[in-house]
Amino acid sequence: MENKMITINASALPVKTWCYLKINESSIPAPEKLNGKGKLNIQNNAQNVSVSDGDFSKLEKLVSGKEIEGALGNTFCEWFKNQNVETKIFSVKENTGAQIGADCGIEKSVLIKLELGPSDEYAGLFVIQAEKNTASNFVFDFSSNTTDKNADKNSDGKNKPAFAAVRIVCLLDENASVKISHAQFLDKNVIFASDIVSCNAKNAKLSVVRANFGAEKSWLALKSYLNGKEAEVDDQLAYMSDGSECLDINNIARHTGERSKSNFNAQGVLLGKAYKNYKGTIDFIRGCAGSEGNELEDVLILSDEAVNKTTPIILCDEEDVVGNHGATLGKIDENLLFYMASRGIGKEKARQMVANGKLCSIINLIPDNEVAEKALAKIDSAFEAD
Repeated sequence: MENKMITINASALPVKTWCYLKINESSIPAPEKLNGKGKLNIQNNAQNVSVSDGDFSKLEKLVSGKEIEGALGNTFCEWFKNQNVETKIFSVKENTGAQIGADCGIEKSVLIKLELGPSDEYAGLFVIQAEKNTASNFVFDFSSNTTDKNADKNSDGKNKPAFAAVRIVCLLDENASVKISHAQFLDKNVIFASDIVSCNAKNAKLSVVRANFGAEKSWLALKSYLNGKEAEVDDQLAYMSDGSECLDINNIARHTGERSKSNFNAQGVLLGKAYKNYKGTIDFIRGCAGSEGNELEDVLILSDEAVNKTTPIILCDEEDVVGNHGATLGKIDENLLFYMASRGIGKEKARQMVANGKLCSIINLIPDNEVAEKALAKIDSAFEAD
């Protein structure tokens, strides 16, 4: 019997806008019960990080009353809890000996690699508990293995779609610094949902670098509860969608601590019949005096058939704050193409170079050279296919 597919309402805006825009929320098609397949490999090169198995009961003890609902929403969280979830707890202890910075190289990072087969259905919960005065670096690499000839088949003889859902919960104590690099290179016929949530205490900082270059349908969610004074979140996102890929992005920064900071920067390229919906919300709660929030999305549209939706939002219940938001989108300047052609650079090569230049500044922030090179290769292959 084939696994029943259901629809999960997720990725909702904190406040609703006009329904005809069709951006208030989206629907994730998901198996009712995942088969639990997927190969996880963890390489721990960090001296101050220990890894252990866990479950939701251990997470609840670690949370200790903190809000951890992510931007994908409560309905998604409840569905997620009912799956066969592989749970890993990363405990970051106070640094000893040589300083281990959040900007250190891959030799002092924790590398988490998920390899998804053609019909695998995987759910993973990753909890990062960073004690006070610590710094740590995590690299997530989500890739596909297309060599499995024994993949499960649907009744029509075709491979069952693969599915991956991950939640990354970051609990940052005072003065803790956590950097997460999150790269998605899954094949077509894959549905991917990622939900990152953080609770930041005083002067705690979460830095996120995300590269999204695959999956037929993908949901990227990030929600930070900036509870402490001078707490901070910084997100740098590079994405490329081509063919008929659909991408939904939902970023939320909830400022409650004084002088807290949030920064969302997204750089994207759309090809073919790609569909992308970006939602970014900076929410200033009363009492967060002196806080600052910034969000920007810059989209390069290289197809007349691509669909782009961008919704930057600022909610404000505090007077003494600074909030900036904006979005730019457009095609390559014809004058630039003419100039490059006059230098012997063909149109397709010029398009590739411009896209590469737009995304490279973020990709280069990934400390793992192999992962960064995979992202650059995805750009090249997209234009070869286009």
